[in-house]
Amino acid sequence: YRNALVVAEFALALVLLIGAGLLLRSFVALNSVDSGVKSSGVLTMSVSLPQSKYPSGGMWQRFYEPALERIQAAPGVRAVGMIKLLPLQNWGSNGDFAIEGRPPTEPGQAPFAESRDVSPGYFRAMGIPIVRGRDVFAQDSATSLPVVMINDALARKYFQGQDPIGQKIQWDGWRTIVGVAGSIHQAGLDQAPLPELYFPAAQRPGSIAGMTLVISSNVEPTSLTRAIESAIHSVDPSQPVFGVKTMERVVSDSLSSQRLYVWLLGVFAAIALILASAGIYGVMSYLVTRRTQEFGVRMALGASASDILRMVLRQSLMLIAVGVAIGLVGAFAVTRVLTNFLFGVKPTDLLTFGTVSMVLVIVALIATYLPALRATKVDPMVALRYE
Repeated sequence: YRNALVVAEFALALVLLIGAGLLLRSFVALNSVDSGVKSSGVLTMSVSLPQSKYPSGGMWQRFYEPALERIQAAPGVRAVGMIKLLPLQNWGSNGDFAIEGRPPTEPGQAPFAESRDVSPGYFRAMGIPIVRGRDVFAQDSATSLPVVMINDALARKYFQGQDPIGQKIQWDGWRTIVGVAGSIHQAGLDQAPLPELYFPAAQRPGSIAGMTLVISSNVEPTSLTRAIESAIHSVDPSQPVFGVKTMERVVSDSLSSQRLYVWLLGVFAAIALILASAGIYGVMSYLVTRRTQEFGVRMALGASASDILRMVLRQSLMLIAVGVAIGLVGAFAVTRVLTNFLFGVKPTDLLTFGTVSMVLVIVALIATYLPALRATKVDPMVALRYE
């Protein structure tokens, strides 16, 4: 019964440790992903303009444009822009669009993309490169030619072998493509970049009541909070800001669920490891106590301390081997459940399985060594009188 309990504890500990190891490797892989944006030195904060105070047609001219100009003039600000629905924190709007000159598509087969409204300076503030064409300009106003920018994920998917610059798409009317921006992991670091459309905010006055400011700085970004709030209040003293975060915090928060999975499974795995180690220590201590007389007889007949030590360790290794074998079989079956939670690592990753198994065996041998060492110090004359 005791041996079976130790084997079960080791098997369970191995399954949990392998699961925690896979999640940890996945988390490390996610942290190494280039999000496509510059997170260091970037501050974000949101504003929401009341419709009653700012009719749709006046939001850009009366608030956003002068606010951006005054923030740009603040000491320490390198670049400032704004976007509706900050990537890695919010999903954008999405929908079908048409490309001029192409035949009508079957239902459900039309080009599909995320969409966001941006101001001049947004791509520079976020460190997103313009890989072709131009950026959004201040001249892209409500009365100028309707234009749109796309990301290179959309260019690769829908303009294979073609130059998209100058071509037109239909979204809220026909718009001319003027630039291609680098792709970012806007839906999360574990998601591939999606096709995306960027509209000049000034050309879509009805959709920019709520926007997020993005400020790239030459100093510690949070130190600019008060200066930026003052710049905003100089335009509208009653306009609050909210959601003040560094972009590093936004990226970190996008990994919060993966971080929680690693932490929870790691805690359970550590508890299981402690119980398994305590279990094998207790069983081996009990066996050494029960076999004290036997050890004394063996030593009286010429067995050395190393012989006794090998005998105890051999019995312990048999329990460990059975526990590890059962645990590996269980882990190969159970870790498939983690497939949807893993990134950059397979649920049957041999490196994780082998490393965790080795660590567990080493911990178990350490737990066995103390009672085994005690067995080697048995005095044969005392042991022969032991009852």
